[in-house]
Amino acid sequence: MVLLIDIISEVVLLIDLISGVVLLIDLNSEVVLLIDIISEVVLLIDLISGVVLLFPCGRYRQLNSILYPNYRILKSSNYLTG
Repeated sequence: MVLLIDIISEVVLLIDLISGVVLLIDLNSEVVLLIDIISEVVLLIDLISGVVLLFPCGRYRQLNSILYPNYRILKSSNYLTG
């Protein structure tokens, strides 16, 4: 398990290679990104608006949609409102 904390940009990154999980927490924009490599699922949580986006990503097709929100998100995405 690897834990990286960038105090200047207020970003926390946790990588667990055994379970295949990557967790990115951006404390500045209050966004949580969870990537499960084994089950190929990406979960994006916006703590400010309460929006939860779940992406069943075959080979991470939609990962760029998450990392670059100005691009269009594909129709196969599930939107859950918290």
